[in-house]
Amino acid sequence: MFYSFKKINRVKNSGFSLLEVLIYVASLIFVLAIVTNTFLLMSKSYVGIKISQNINNSAINILERMTREIRWSSGVDSMNSVFNLNSGVLILNTVDNLGEIVEKQFYLENGSVMIKEGTDEPKSLNTGDVQVNKMFLVLGDSGVSTAIKIELEIEGSFRDKIKTKTFYDSVVMREGY
Repeated sequence: MFYSFKKINRVKNSGFSLLEVLIYVASLIFVLAIVTNTFLLMSKSYVGIKISQNINNSAINILERMTREIRWSSGVDSMNSVFNLNSGVLILNTVDNLGEIVEKQFYLENGSVMIKEGTDEPKSLNTGDVQVNKMFLVLGDSGVSTAIKIELEIEGSFRDKIKTKTFYDSVVMREGY
C-alpha cells in the first residue's frame, strides 16, 4: 500500500477585513454616543433635583416655624408689623413659661428669613444655597378670627442653573377663633 501525500493548499483567513473593522468602529461610536448622552442627561437631572431639594427644604423649614409660632402666639403687633409688601415683617406677641410676653420677629434680611426672639440674636431659617426674594404677608381679621397669609418666593442655584419657586401658606391663630 502506497500512500500519496499531496500538499493541499488551504488559505487560512485570519484577522478582520477592512469592512468588518469599519462596521465595528461605527457600532462602538454609536454605543458610546448613547452612553455619553445618557450621562449628560442624568447630570442635568441631578442638578435640577438638587436645586429643588434645597428650595423645598428651606420652604418647609421656614413655613413650619412661622406656622407654629403664629398658631401659638397670643397676638400680632399690627402697628409695627409690615404687611402687603414684598419684604414683610411679622411681629408676634407670645407668652413664655414664666407668663411674660416675648416678642418674636420674622423679617427678610439679605435674602434670608430671620427670626428674632426677644433679646436673642437673630437666626436664619434658610437652609442650603437658597435665597428668599419675597416674603409677602397679609393680615386677615374677620372680627371672630385672625389669620395670616404667607407668600414666599425662594430662589436656588447649583452650578450654573437657577430655579425659583413660590410657596403659599395661610395660618389661623389659635386664640383667634
